[in-house]
Amino acid sequence: MTSLNKKYRIKTIPLLILLTILLLSSFYIYKTFISKENIPDESILLNDNIDTKIITNTRSNYDSSPTLSLTTSDYASLSYTERLDMLYDNNYSLEDRIKIYLADDLDNIGLIYYNFENNNTININEDKKFIAASTYKVGLNLYAYYLNSIGKLDLDQYIEYLPEDYEEGTGILQDEYYIGSYKIQDLLDLSIIYSDNIATNMVGRYLGGHEEVRKNLYNLLKIDFPPEENIITPEIECKILKYIYEFSYYPNFSHMLSVLTHSEYNDRLTKYIDSDIVAHKIGTYDTYIHDVGIVFNNSPYIIILYTHDIEDAEEKIANISNAIYQYNNLAY
Repeated sequence: MTSLNKKYRIKTIPLLILLTILLLSSFYIYKTFISKENIPDESILLNDNIDTKIITNTRSNYDSSPTLSLTTSDYASLSYTERLDMLYDNNYSLEDRIKIYLADDLDNIGLIYYNFENNNTININEDKKFIAASTYKVGLNLYAYYLNSIGKLDLDQYIEYLPEDYEEGTGILQDEYYIGSYKIQDLLDLSIIYSDNIATNMVGRYLGGHEEVRKNLYNLLKIDFPPEENIITPEIECKILKYIYEFSYYPNFSHMLSVLTHSEYNDRLTKYIDSDIVAHKIGTYDTYIHDVGIVFNNSPYIIILYTHDIEDAEEKIANISNAIYQYNNLAY
């Protein structure tokens, strides 16, 4: 019996050793496998510390001009420099950029952008009333050229200066010792290039007075608006500029557009863009600062900016004009 047990133990020892080795091997393999599964992917480690605030949407259908998430109350919280930078950021819609740039001034401005080729339009307070100041002279010129085109006004007719025509402000006739008489054509050109108040008054008087000019102009353009005062809206001015552009194949209106590109005043719409391609007219009266016109680049457009009681209005008009010009060149 003893001999048998001894022989049995001798046979089982190698089996136990083999089994132990197998168990240890299995445990080592299992541990190694589990450890490898728990190693994070390298890309996860690299990206784990990225600030989520600067992660952008990279989907192929991402809108290149998204609507800004800022609300009206957030505009003023940005510094002027931040708003100016945003004005030129083409990643966002043009209208949103303009509104954020204007911030608290938004209610004191009237703006229209209108592209002739595709009718793309931006309207901001287009029905708001402003004192027209010298932008009235655009409509005066339109009406005079219209009368000439139907044979009711001779542009070579001379008008004699009267004391009631005198008005200080802009223009060169106020500096003349003796004004005398001028051709209507010359007076119209002076009213645009130098924004001459006396030349404007001479033509206006000859045509029945400024109120009569506005009344007849509005009838021509089918505009329902009281003509008694020198008040205008951006929408009315847009109709005036559209009429001039649409009839620019007539020599009179072609001449008018050419004259408008020779304005002596280039601190607003044309401060940052080539004045040779901008047919425009400024207007200034007290805290009313305006500039309106047509830009003749690769895709012509109307730009109208009326302002009231805005600090540094000329510079803001200039920056908005430049941003619209850049947008229009990129888009078309």
